Amino acid sequence: MIEPTLNELSFYPFCQSEDEVERRLTDFIDLIIELKKLGVKFVRYEHSFADIMLKEHYSLQDYCFQAKDSKSRNKRDFLYATLRRPYMDEEKEPLLYEYDSCCFVDNANIEYSTLGLLVAHVTASFSVGFNAGLFHGNDHKLCKLKLSKQGEEKESFVYCLTLKDHIFNFEGFINLMASQPDLKVPTSQRKNMTINLPTHHGKNECREFGKRLLECDYVNEVLNSIDFKPGDTHFIHKVGDKNLLEIRLPKSKQGYGVCISTSAENVIQNRWIANFLAKKFANI
Repeated sequence: MIEPTLNELSFYPFCQSEDEVERRLTDFIDLIIELKKLGVKFVRYEHSFADIMLKEHYSLQDYCFQAKDSKSRNKRDFLYATLRRPYMDEEKEPLLYEYDSCCFVDNANIEYSTLGLLVAHVTASFSVGFNAGLFHGNDHKLCKLKLSKQGEEKESFVYCLTLKDHIFNFEGFINLMASQPDLKVPTSQRKNMTINLPTHHGKNECREFGKRLLECDYVNEVLNSIDFKPGDTHFIHKVGDKNLLEIRLPKSKQGYGVCISTSAENVIQNRWIANFLAKKFANI
């Protein structure tokens, strides 16, 4: 599973109160908890907890050392278990040296040198950060990077998430996670093979294909037929937000199709299952 990087630019501005520190860390931990449900185990960072500043002269290391109540200790333990140094393992470091420089470019075209976002770019991953400053709310979820290599410049984009709600709100990020072969996806807990189809001239063909779909561990039920569309060669017709998929029968000249329910618990898992089925039935 890809490992996101900690965006060091999101440390600023520093918090002005202890309550603000708690809110900032709560938002960050809530985000990581949701990512862990998808199989993300660690967040990569570069230096030490002493370099991650929360307030003026007050670092994440200070917060962890001074944790007194159970709530703060739980946050401390979670962060110790989740944040992993360094940004990149030694064998991957040469990827960084492909570029002479990397800058994040904000909406005012101001450039900020960045290492965390560069690592996210070269590892085809993404970044996470504190819900603060340039990365507060929905600002700069898709970060524009200016990269320099041997005198030539190019642009690239990486995601930086700061709130748990961002995980399912950006199409590009959904596709990135759904492309991970080791995404955590539950299997079906069905007890019976259920195929529900109305009477129409393609019912038998749809039923036979429905039986094949139900052989897959991620398919719960064949719910219905979908509108015929002759000439439509797209296997996946529509991916629902939760666990519904509309599928065209492979090589169906009449454009028959079925709607199925999957074992997915969210749109990312559902998109992963759609990709899985498309590969499974690609050569039929």
